Amino acid sequence: MARVGDVEAGDERGLIRSVDEHLTEVYGVVVDDVVLRTWGNEQVELTYLLLSAAISASGGEVDEADLWRVARAVAFPSRAQALLAVPVERAS
Repeated sequence: MARVGDVEAGDERGLIRSVDEHLTEVYGVVVDDVVLRTWGNEQVELTYLLLSAAISASGGEVDEADLWRVARAVAFPSRAQALLAVPVERAS
């Protein structure tokens, strides 16, 4: 199987799916197009801003701590598993 950084291609699809499912569950919106466009771009701030804009435009409310973690995982897929494994407390 082809490798992407430290992540095998099949694992990468699973990570993308996990990120998409997380965003849908937490924010109640589907932003998979943004995830796919920014996947592996190594630009955390840009990824955060695009995800935040898409979530806000869809009527969702952004949890900054969670979204920064997701943006880091999307921008650097080789670190995604470790970043997504750490639970983040949602602000009430």
